[in-house]
Amino acid sequence: MNTLTLLRLTSRNIIPTNDIIYLQSDWNYTIVHTLDKSKYISGFTLKILEKRIADSSFLRINRGLLINRQHIRRLSSVKKEAFVLMKNGEVLPVSRRKYDLLKECIEN
Repeated sequence: MNTLTLLRLTSRNIIPTNDIIYLQSDWNYTIVHTLDKSKYISGFTLKILEKRIADSSFLRINRGLLINRQHIRRLSSVKKEAFVLMKNGEVLPVSRRKYDLLKECIEN
């Protein structure tokens, strides 16, 4: 049985975590990118929102990005640079430290 998990960004913005493609740090704010191509700005840091989600579907791929692995299309690397292609067509950089963990999570 699947349960719907919600993320409260503000008193007005409550988003189902399944609809979130990724969260992007912007200093003391976080920009939440969703399936319908909407962007929500939260006054919470990425670290706080990561704790609030507490869902194994979300992975930190570098210092400023937390992605929903349900929306990954492909992981690739060119020379020493790694990228993940998301279902919305965006290409996001993956840190060298996180590449192996991300690759393992995608394969499992």
